[in-house]
Amino acid sequence: MNDRFNRKGAQPVWKSHEKSSAEKEAWLRPFEEDENLRMMDEETLAKARRYTEELCREDNVFALRLKGYACYGGNRLYECDWTAARDCMLRLRELADDAEYANTLGYIYYYGRCNGGEPEYEKAFPQFSYAAANGLFEAIYKLGDMYSHGYGCRKSEETAQNLYHMVYNETKKKFLRGYDASFADAALRLGKVFEYGFGTEANPAAAYCLYLEADYAAKIRAAHSDFFGDHSVAKRTGQALERVARKLPAEFFRDVLWLDTPRPVVDFLEDGYRCELSFQKKEDGGAWVTGTRIGTRTCPDVEYRLANFGGLGVVIRCRELSLKMEEPAEYEICDGGDAAVFDYYERNTYDDQDEFYLGDKLVAWIKCPGYRVDREVL
Repeated sequence: MNDRFNRKGAQPVWKSHEKSSAEKEAWLRPFEEDENLRMMDEETLAKARRYTEELCREDNVFALRLKGYACYGGNRLYECDWTAARDCMLRLRELADDAEYANTLGYIYYYGRCNGGEPEYEKAFPQFSYAAANGLFEAIYKLGDMYSHGYGCRKSEETAQNLYHMVYNETKKKFLRGYDASFADAALRLGKVFEYGFGTEANPAAAYCLYLEADYAAKIRAAHSDFFGDHSVAKRTGQALERVARKLPAEFFRDVLWLDTPRPVVDFLEDGYRCELSFQKKEDGGAWVTGTRIGTRTCPDVEYRLANFGGLGVVIRCRELSLKMEEPAEYEICDGGDAAVFDYYERNTYDDQDEFYLGDKLVAWIKCPGYRVDREVL
């Protein structure tokens, strides 16, 4: 159509069909999800690449991020191109104050993705430092790796250990709330601190327990995610367990765990919670005590805790746990009810019994030789 037939001052008809930058960005939004990419035909993908390149030339943050993370490992939109991923991240660092871009650059430099596989630690260190200062867990434990080995910085095993403890504690909280938060990676690294004695005395038993937690979290993550590196972490945790198991005495491993106190139940009190205590007689005649974490006015949302039975090779995320009381067992709910709520526990050595209190009031007690935890029951 000839432009002279258009209304004076209007755009040519052919131009009126072009999408604006905002429309292109909106059209590209679904391409962030790998699940959507798998359903796209090649013609649609080619159109998406064209829009992405056009927007990248305009320094559009969304398009640079889309291309950068697509090239980081590769997907259907873009093949793996580490140089393109790096360049996008560098531009994003200039355009947006987002620590994720620094963290991604840190990984690219750390593994030498654009340098023939030769690490660029001096470039990685400031990127991880910036991301860690903004609370990114992945950056904190990578910074710990760098201090542990002296990569791009002065070696400091004590600094590495402190960083690993920091990220372990924080990611564990998030993991117990149902978020992944890189807990597997954090537990794996802290396990190495105790396995090899980085800045502390070597402790294979503590390392094994931490590797169990890492393995538990990694398998959950791998079952729900296929992101770059997820299955690699699961594989490394399994290898770590096998390695440190060879350093432990045979008697460390068992099918039944014997305890002097009901510590796994009492641990539900951590972080300001209360616990409900109840007793049951099973068909085999055995007596069991069950603890259930319950909320309070200040802690209304009941979170899980991580119960680690290292010798049994079992880690579970739970709000309730049962222990078998060894015979002869005596026990009582003081008010005669079916259960008692307690917020304080004390071992009464004079009467040789475990006592449970709500405030200053004794609400339940147990007198038995000990407690038993079976792997099969868990």
